[in-house]
Amino acid sequence: NFFDELRIGLATGDDIRQGREACERLIGNPITGFAYPHGALDDDSEAGVRECGFAWACGTLSRSVPARGANRYALPRLGVLDWEGPAFEPALQGLRT
Repeated sequence: NFFDELRIGLATGDDIRQGREACERLIGNPITGFAYPHGALDDDSEAGVRECGFAWACGTLSRSVPARGANRYALPRLGVLDWEGPAFEPALQGLRT
C-alpha cells in the first residue's frame, strides 16, 4: 500500500500527489501539510513532498524547532500518547530551547 511504499522509499511524487488529491476531494479543502508515515523522512520523500507543493512536513523526531533556519519539510513532531495533563506538560517543556 501507499504508506508501506513511502516507508521503504518507493513512493514517488505522483503517489504523494494522488494521495493528497484524494484526501482533498474527501474533505473538500486544500491540504497544506504532510506527516511522513512512520517517520519515513529521507531525501527522496522530502523531494516528493516539496514537488507536490506542500507548505510544510513533519517527521517523528521529538525536538524543538530552531528559531531560524528550520527545514520546513523536516519539522519535528511530538508523539502524543494517552497522557493526562501532569504527564503531558513535562513533555512539552522538554521541547523548549
